[in-house]
Amino acid sequence: GDFAEATAAAAAALFPSAESPGGFPANVSNEAEAEEEVTDFSKEAKEDLVIEERYLPPNRRAAKRRHFRLHPKGVGVVCVKKEGIKAGTYVQDYLGELYTPWRWYERQDAIKKREPGKALPDFFNITLERPKDDDAGIDTLFVEAAHRCTFASRLSHSCAPNCQTVVLAHGGRLTIAQYTTRDIAFGEELSWNYSCVTESEKEYRAAICLCSSTRCKGAFLDYAGSSSFTAVMSTKHDFCDRNALLIRACAERVTDVDRKRLAAAGIKSAALSMAADVKAEQERSSERPSDDAGRDDVSEDAKSTPSPPPSALSGSSECPEWLVKWASLTLEYIETEKVLLPDALMEKPLDGITYDRFFAEATAAGVFATRLTNLVVTLDKIKYVLRQPGQCRLPFLRPLSDAEIVDHLWLGSNGIFRRAIDAMNGSGSGPNALGAKGSEARNVLARLKALRDGGGVDFPGFSQSSPFADGVSPATPNEARAGLRLVSQMIRTCGNDHVALADCLLLYAETERWVTPAPYVGFTSPPVKLTPLPKDAEYDAEKAFRKTAASAAEEEMSREDTSEAFPTDVTRVVSDTNGGHAKEKHDDGNTETDVNEDASGEKKNDAIDRINPKEPPRGKSLVKLAKRYRGDLENVMRKKYQQHFCWGQLVSWFKQTIYDPSASLSADRRGTMSLPDPESAYSKPGSYQKNERKVLLTHLEKNCDRSWPTTWRWSFRNPAKVYGSPFIDDAILVSRGEERRVPELVRRMREM
Repeated sequence: GDFAEATAAAAAALFPSAESPGGFPANVSNEAEAEEEVTDFSKEAKEDLVIEERYLPPNRRAAKRRHFRLHPKGVGVVCVKKEGIKAGTYVQDYLGELYTPWRWYERQDAIKKREPGKALPDFFNITLERPKDDDAGIDTLFVEAAHRCTFASRLSHSCAPNCQTVVLAHGGRLTIAQYTTRDIAFGEELSWNYSCVTESEKEYRAAICLCSSTRCKGAFLDYAGSSSFTAVMSTKHDFCDRNALLIRACAERVTDVDRKRLAAAGIKSAALSMAADVKAEQERSSERPSDDAGRDDVSEDAKSTPSPPPSALSGSSECPEWLVKWASLTLEYIETEKVLLPDALMEKPLDGITYDRFFAEATAAGVFATRLTNLVVTLDKIKYVLRQPGQCRLPFLRPLSDAEIVDHLWLGSNGIFRRAIDAMNGSGSGPNALGAKGSEARNVLARLKALRDGGGVDFPGFSQSSPFADGVSPATPNEARAGLRLVSQMIRTCGNDHVALADCLLLYAETERWVTPAPYVGFTSPPVKLTPLPKDAEYDAEKAFRKTAASAAEEEMSREDTSEAFPTDVTRVVSDTNGGHAKEKHDDGNTETDVNEDASGEKKNDAIDRINPKEPPRGKSLVKLAKRYRGDLENVMRKKYQQHFCWGQLVSWFKQTIYDPSASLSADRRGTMSLPDPESAYSKPGSYQKNERKVLLTHLEKNCDRSWPTTWRWSFRNPAKVYGSPFIDDAILVSRGEERRVPELVRRMREM
């Protein structure tokens, strides 16, 4: 009853009464001016006001006519109590369907498939966050208030709100309640600050705020790509830095310092514990809420329940150690960002905003809270992957053993030394790359082949005490790296055509750490079941019906224009959009049947069903899908997790709305984490020494954390699927507080 009453009064928010202190539009100073403005309205605008009037309580209609609509804000909730509402008054609980993070974002992916062209989604959801002081620590659930809800979810946003949401605990359960923050007068709209961040610039630009407050920010969403979110991250937490933390987490043990850091931030058992088994997880994610059990109108997908605190989970265990370590290392960055961000924001105006100390620190606190939530959400997604039947739980980026490193650098099936010899022997850079018989390049190639085949090597300046002098293959990673440095030096003497290969081998030789992905497997999740809002269901069905009917009418007109081109036995079904009867011509070409009448003689229009019998009849909801998703609807609503989903999610932990975070890994790894194929050194004839090398060295000096352009000669097939680079090594050193080595490497390369 309260919700219906509030909904009936909601439109009053658009037309404040004269008694409301803030009742006049911003550009109207008194009643006389307001009435004068109304008289200038066009006929269409006045008709719009009359239409809106029927949604108002009778005692509000007269007052409503005295003012005009300032902008198409939509609907909201207003105070209808004559005495107003005092500050600190309880408004309503924010209720809805509960979703765990991994399932919530699967739901958002499904909605995007259903409504691919929608610029701005509906905002009825809110996050329920367990306080960090709770024994189990921080955890996050998503409350979807689109269907089963209270009027709390219908309050509009304002940059100067008069209400706020508070997480309350009662009887061991958490809830979200709304309270007023100041006195609210009769007729005044109730509003709150959505405090919502979007990762989509398109959504951000479409989220125009219409609160009319003097403190209005212009948008009711914050953009995760704004300077406040990137001022520190762009220099302290780039792609190499994030992969460095993941590599460290997969190789290092969890320490007491890690435990204390996590506990102090509230990352405790709720975020770090696994479910007892997959069956238990499926049961917890099975459809509910309990109070709606047995109801046919409950969205099946909306019944998932949150995992109880680990203390209440029988047989629950902690996440794999590598994941706990990753959480600690990432949290260390988040805390560092919070310290550095205020100064970065005050250094110069950003996005047209000049920050003072108070504003900068408040912004940093908001960014910190958002980062912490993203960390917890990412942990939830990774735990879901780890809980899959038969799933690998080893460190995702497994460090190579010493023997594997030697194999990778030297004479393995995809060994770099072996591939370099084959590339040089092919001399793809030009017909004269190796020169005539007896040339220096051919002599060097012969020595390298002898070294590959187990013979000794004789090269000026090379120590004869080395195992290579006797043709012995390297036995340790250091020996393999020394061997590649030797080979690079030998090839560099062969002329400009071979300098690209020499530089490529030197980068391999200067790389300390090598990793390879563990054998994780992809899988497909259960389908998401979406229930459109009632108004959307009716609108979509009507829109589809009209569109199909119009198309059928056009087809009929076209056939009439070309009637002689059609044989008489063609079946034609059309719909007359002007209300006339469409006719169906049968095989004999002589009989016509009124398709607008059924067997009982009742008129009907089933042209839409005959034209496309798979579509539901008028009045039923239609699911809108992009063309590429045409087909089995249930299959479309499933989410496919790729083999490297965990890798992509862990290195983009601050983003949650990317459908497949692993999709960009291949491009991001080019030259940053995956070194070029030796064969590609000869992909373009000449010009490397003269032009390309200078550009490459400048890139390594200034932007070594960025992927290499696709216009360069280098390819990155990486058949061994082994990853590492001097730039990742540098990022690991920096994360430990040690000095970088790449600047010295670039200096030496310039001197060569």
